[in-house]
Amino acid sequence: MMRKILIIIFIMSISSKRSFGQDEYVINQSKFLQKANTSYFGFNQLGRVGILYNSLRVNENEQIDNKYAFASLPFQNKNFSLGFDINYFDLKNTGLRIGLTRFTYVYKVQLDNQLFFLPSIYIGIGTRSIDSDSMIFADQLDTNSGFINSNSIDPVSDDLGVVNNLNIGASFLIHSDKFLIGLSLKQLNRPNVSFNEENTLMKSVSKLIQANVADQIILVDDCSIDNSYSIGQKIQKDNNNVILIKTIKNLGKGGAINYSLKEITSDFVAIHDADLEYNPKDLLLMKKKAIENSNSIIVGSRFLGTKNRENIYKRALFANKILSFLFSKVNKVNVSDIATCYKMIPSNILLSVNLIENGFSFDTEVLSKSISFSKNIIEIPIEYYGRSYEDGKKIKFLDGIKFAFSIIKYRLK
Repeated sequence: MMRKILIIIFIMSISSKRSFGQDEYVINQSKFLQKANTSYFGFNQLGRVGILYNSLRVNENEQIDNKYAFASLPFQNKNFSLGFDINYFDLKNTGLRIGLTRFTYVYKVQLDNQLFFLPSIYIGIGTRSIDSDSMIFADQLDTNSGFINSNSIDPVSDDLGVVNNLNIGASFLIHSDKFLIGLSLKQLNRPNVSFNEENTLMKSVSKLIQANVADQIILVDDCSIDNSYSIGQKIQKDNNNVILIKTIKNLGKGGAINYSLKEITSDFVAIHDADLEYNPKDLLLMKKKAIENSNSIIVGSRFLGTKNRENIYKRALFANKILSFLFSKVNKVNVSDIATCYKMIPSNILLSVNLIENGFSFDTEVLSKSISFSKNIIEIPIEYYGRSYEDGKKIKFLDGIKFAFSIIKYRLK
């Protein structure tokens, strides 16, 4: 029997934002580990209160002060803890003052007898101020005499007053009585520059059509603001097996793909981002495996085998391995690349699950819910040519944290 393959191509648009960032200055951090990783507020679920004061004299005229206070409150019967801390940094003579007040939520998940996962998220208010009267500008320096003039004609930015900003962060710990590993992500709400897919869409779809792997192709335009939709219209006109869909509002990756599922007429479905990071020829082998194993989920792994791979960021590789380990552990399966775009799923399974995630967490949700119908996962080595963030790569650290939370979320249901 002839089996048909549907490929859904996601075209994304995110507007640019501008916000203030803030660095956290810490002295003697090792004594108060929740400074570095807020998941420590829930470590062993102990109630704690502490105050730290450090003063460091750099030279005769310069002194650095750091004041830190914290408290944690565990709710052991509900498996979560709350944390609160204030960190204040003062560089005396230059008038630089930076403060951060944070409220933290930590959830405790027992993965095994002595293995625990502690994801956390915090929201904080940061303050920054600079006393411009304590600063010395270039026009105040007299290089001939060595004297410093008292006045400057350089204009002073309004930002040198007191500036407040929202600070959102997240972290996690995985620990047992033998090891501990964690990751902390701070200032997740900092500026982001993203791109549409106008420059890659035509080439990406052309490669997919040339690979002759898909019986049906759905282009999903998630409210792009460039010429992506016009390009999609031309592609649809020239190819009978292409369907173009435009969402009425920006839904995110998961929402846009879910929006397109009503058009499915094929036996298997795969997702293909329009960014040229993946080679459609790899879908041919995935299709072959899907036909041979009709009730299996085929996953394209960027970490198996020896295929060509370029521009895999080390921090992304590390995070992906942690997330893949976590997913495999809680779901009792073996997956080496949970964040891969290339997943080929039988249509009857995909249409049977209720998908609700709108963002990149869709990748974990769809696999988590699909394996409730079939735990037969087959991984295929694939090629990968990663984009830089300057070239339009969209996934961010915050998406990794959402991945981790969604793994636990759908494992618990």
